[in-house]
Formats: sequence, C-alpha cells, structure tokens
Amino acid sequence: MGTRATHRARDSPSKAGGGAAATACARAPGRQRERARSGATAPPGPGPPSFPPSPALLARPARPALRVSSLVPSLLGRARAATAHPALEPRCRSRPPPEEEVEGAGGARRGGGGGGKMADFLPSRSVLSVCFPGCLLTSGEAEQQRKSKEIDKCLSREKTYVKRLVKILLLGAGESGKSTFLKQMRIIHGQDFDQRAREEFRPTIYSNVIKGMRVLVDAREKLHIPWGDNSNQQHGDKMMSFDTRAPMAAQGMVETRVFLQYLPAIRALWADSGIQNAYDRRREFQLGESVKYFLDNLDKLGEPDYIPSQQDILLARRPTKGIHEYDFEIKNVPFKMVDVGGQRSERKRWFECFDSVTSILFLVSSSEFDQVLMEDRLTNRLTESLNIFETIVNNRVFSNVSIILFLNKTDLLEEKVQIVSIKDYFLEFEGDPHCLRDVQKFLVECFRNKRRDQQQKPLYHHFTTAINTENIRLVFRDVKDTILHDNLKQLMLQ
Repeated sequence: MGTRATHRARDSPSKAGGGAAATACARAPGRQRERARSGATAPPGPGPPSFPPSPALLARPARPALRVSSLVPSLLGRARAATAHPALEPRCRSRPPPEEEVEGAGGARRGGGGGGKMADFLPSRSVLSVCFPGCLLTSGEAEQQRKSKEIDKCLSREKTYVKRLVKILLLGAGESGKSTFLKQMRIIHGQDFDQRAREEFRPTIYSNVIKGMRVLVDAREKLHIPWGDNSNQQHGDKMMSFDTRAPMAAQGMVETRVFLQYLPAIRALWADSGIQNAYDRRREFQLGESVKYFLDNLDKLGEPDYIPSQQDILLARRPTKGIHEYDFEIKNVPFKMVDVGGQRSERKRWFECFDSVTSILFLVSSSEFDQVLMEDRLTNRLTESLNIFETIVNNRVFSNVSIILFLNKTDLLEEKVQIVSIKDYFLEFEGDPHCLRDVQKFLVECFRNKRRDQQQKPLYHHFTTAINTENIRLVFRDVKDTILHDNLKQLMLQ
C-alpha cells in the first residue's frame, strides 16, 4: 500500500505539485504566496546543502492549510466568556477582499475557504483590547490611560492621607492664647522661626509697646493718678498724639524709624511713678499681659539691629483675622492645627472649620475671672468663655469629637489669686479664694457642669502656660496620646 502511494505520487507530479503549491500559498505571505500560485520556487539561499526527501515523507498526505478564519470563532468565544458585558460584544465589519483573495485561474476564491468571508468573523476593537491590552491603543489613548492611572493613584493617596489626618481645632474667646499655642507647635514640632520670620514680628512688637503705653497714659488720667514728675505730661501728650489711623498702625505694625522717635518718651513715662501705679490697677482696664515684658526690655528693643528672640515672638500680640492652619507630622502621623479668631466678629468663621475635626482644644484664659470683654466692656471674660464652651460641647456635630480643655495662663492666675478674691465675681465659689488649687478645681467644675449629658465622652483638662515651651511640650505629649487613642477607636468603628 505504501509502495503504491509512492508510485502514485511520483507518477502525478502535477497533482503533488499543486498540493504543495496550495500549502505554500496558505502559509507564505506576500510575494512568496504569489510564487507558490505560479508554481515557481524561491531561489535557494545560502546555507547547508539540501537532500532529497525520503519516500516515507513524500507518501505522507498533505496537511490542510491552517486558516485564520478557523481560529477567530474560538477567539471570540473566549473573549465573550472573559468579558460577558454587552458593551464588549463583537461587531461584524465588512470590507473588500484583499488582492490575495481574488479569483485565480482555476475560478475558485483562494484564501477564504469554505465560501465564508474572514471579515465576518473579525472581533470588535473592544474585544481585542481585552484579549491584548495596550496593543490596539493609539498614542493619544495610551497617554490618556496613563494620566487616568496617575489620577487614580493620587486620589488613592489623598484618601489614605485624609483618613490618617488628625485635625485639631483651636477654639476659645479672644486673647485666650490660641495663636501662642500655635506658635509653640511650630517651635516644638516644626521648623523654628528663622531670621526672616523673626524680623517680621518686629513691627508687631513695636506696635504692642506704643499701644500699651497709650493705654497706661489714658488710664492714669481717668483714674486720677498724679504724675510722679510733672514734666512727663509732655511725653504723655506726645504718645496720645500718635496717629493710629496711619496705614501700618491700622494693621498693628509700626516701622523702626517711627518707634525710635517715640522711644525716649516711652522710656521716661515707664519710669514715672504715676504710670507704675496705673499699671498696678490694670485689672480695671484693658491691657495686654506682655506689655510689661517689652517695657522692661526697652534697651534691647531700641537697638538698630534688633532681632526678636523666640520669647519675644511668643509674647507678641496680634489679633487673629481669618483662619490660620499649620501642618506638621509626629512619627509619620499627619497633624493639621487650625486657629480661628476668638473675637465675636470672627466666630462666624468657626463653622467653616467643623468638617472632619478629630479633636477640639478649647483654650480659656483662667486668670481673667475679674476682667470684662473689650467688645462690650460689660461681660465677664470667664463667663463669656463658659457660654462659648456650652455651645460647643453640646453641639451634636461634635458628639464623636474629643474635647480637651486648656485652662491657660496659669502663671498669671497664680499671681492674681494672691491679691484678688474670685468669690467677689463668682458667688457660688466655695473654698479658699487665695488657694490656687481650690480656684483651679472650681474652674474645672464650672466647665464640666456646662455639659447637658454627663454620660458623654469624658472631658480632659490641662493647666497650661502657653508662653512656656517646656510646659506645652509636656502637655501636648499627653494630649497627642489621648487624641490618637480616640481617633483609632473611631477608625475601628467605621
């Protein structure tokens, strides 16, 4: 049987050649396919010598040509199973047959096979892009895809950052020490003030000195305190003639040149006994706590190359306008501290900062139990702080927010309780009015009693001195642990 097949193959060279040509036509691309149709063979190229095929190889029946059209349905089936989405269904496309598929001399269409069109089985671009991602994208589409992935990564990082962010809101009445506390955070956990930043506080310090002396001169006259030296009247008149409506003065700043012009008068007035007596009665009028510190250091302030020290910056007083934020990290945990003005005109901005708050630090000037507000000259400052705290602590927005009470200015409170009785201003006080511990215990109870729901989250409190860097460092270390612990519990509940 094998011999007969071999003789048949040898006796019918045209048929065998035709089968070989058909196979070559199906496999060889381009010009080689044309040579296969015409029966021509490609010229032998360089290489090892060729040997005639064996009789067994010639007797093997010719393998049918592998047609692309037979693979497409299988490819489509796999694509449909992989995607299973209506938007990715294949779309039939018709196209004119290529030149290789025109009818040949035998009258039969070559290349399609079976009378079907390969174009009928071509999958859509979307299906092929699933099977072979990135292969069919244009340069513009690839660039858009890259940008889209970058945006997704940025959004993912931002989401992680926001989830880990500890946002602390500083609240309290005006002059309670919020801005000073924020300065301490910059000194302790961020970058200290460089020379340029220190120089920016110089005009503010000059303004504090001139404003403070004007208040003392005015108070001496209203309290009918005589001059120690009558010649200082002219110095007092000069201070009162200072133009507070000048552009820089209106912003709470005074140039060095202007300050040096008033320095001799300020020095003479501070040495006068009448001004010293007025200062001793400062609780009867509005005077900044840092005025005495700067007036005691006039020689340093009068130097032409004066650069404010760290302590000078902490004591410099500038009313907060608007919203101020400071970002820092502690052991890879991001913190954002937000300071808003405490004056009545600035409290309407507080609601802009209530979103995503982790904790509230409520600052109170504990030494101002005998002073009134600058805004109305009637309301007791401690009473004002109690009213604000009651509004905050009972707000449902902060039901899951830890609120920490900072009873600030402990150093000034310790001095004041020795000479002023808190019982004269708060009749419900029980205890020794000249004992610091009794007064502090009373203040804490006043704020605790403002909570309508005593079963809500515990109220943490600390006694602080905002101008003391070491005190704030130790206090905030404990506060940080409390905040992070509460924040972790909230994250676990989400």
